[in-house]
Amino acid sequence: MFRKMVFASLFLLPCVSVAAAQSSPGAKAQDDTTKLIEQRVRFVRDAYGLDPKQAQRLRSELMSLKSEHESYVSRFERTLRREAKAIADVIPQQDNYDDAMKAKLTERMQNDIYKIHAKAPLSLANVVKKAEGMLSRAQINQGRRKIAAQFAAALKGAPLDVAKIDRLVIKPIVPNKHPTQPAFLASSDQPNKQGSVSPKKGEAKPTPPKRVVAKPIQIKPQRRPQAKPPLNRPPRATPPNRPPTPVRRPAQRKPASPKKPLPPAPPTEQWTADFQKTVAHYGFSNKQKKVGQTVLKSCLTRAQAYLQKEKGAIEAAKKSLAGNEKAKRLAELKRPLDKLYSELNRRLRSVATIEQIQAAKKKQQEKAGKK
Repeated sequence: MFRKMVFASLFLLPCVSVAAAQSSPGAKAQDDTTKLIEQRVRFVRDAYGLDPKQAQRLRSELMSLKSEHESYVSRFERTLRREAKAIADVIPQQDNYDDAMKAKLTERMQNDIYKIHAKAPLSLANVVKKAEGMLSRAQINQGRRKIAAQFAAALKGAPLDVAKIDRLVIKPIVPNKHPTQPAFLASSDQPNKQGSVSPKKGEAKPTPPKRVVAKPIQIKPQRRPQAKPPLNRPPRATPPNRPPTPVRRPAQRKPASPKKPLPPAPPTEQWTADFQKTVAHYGFSNKQKKVGQTVLKSCLTRAQAYLQKEKGAIEAAKKSLAGNEKAKRLAELKRPLDKLYSELNRRLRSVATIEQIQAAKKKQQEKAGKK
């Protein structure tokens, strides 16, 4: 059944691409990303009770993701438009699919839409995660209870999953029960209200073709041919006994190797010095340096907020534990810092151009060769 559904969805894609091209809106001139950031900040502020200082810190972090979010939206805009057009117009017109197949295709494409929205840099799930990093456990639980109460009708008794919170604010695409036009009709050949093709400017209206009544076809009775006598053929020789074909066993897949743990992050006081080394390593311009400073500020702010929040737990682990238990507990508490430091380095590398990366690599190889 799954294989049949995949083939069906692949068959729909050419139809969707033409249909989506007809209804694709132009790029909006207004700054929608800034409006989205303000909506996100307002939502989180009302749900979790952020003070003005926390709201401003969250707004600054989201503004640093603005260009990254706009690039992500531009990359998936056409895919979202095609998936929505498929659900609304194309799937309902496929008479060769039963209702179960249409429902499965619609659910599959709707889940794809939800996943694309959830992975956006400014998705509601990502914004809520950043906001909760500034708050205590009591504030987090209180805010989640408020969100669950707000979307109680959509949750239908299910617990709130922050990772899937975008599904609560994104309206699902509703299939059109009575599509007004075929999904794969060319835009220049769209029918008018009378059902004829609209003429172009400067051209005369085409005259409707005359109806030709087909003559009835007369079917003459045919005689059945007499059965021919069987031919006397010599018996076929029996093939020699062949050894049985060996059964091929499927190759066993190797288990996926576990991901390597992130290296421990240095103290936050050293992050600025590491940033300066990265700037010198790639030879950042002034514009790139400003972008990198924004990234550094974002990561440092979140790291310091986390240290302030877990200060008591870290001090308790240092005093009450010893040996391997102490090292294990401290490593567990500092794992979010390791992720933030890894994010800092990854985002700084993305600022560098391909030419800068190649030049830095060549310089590093030359330096290693001299040794």
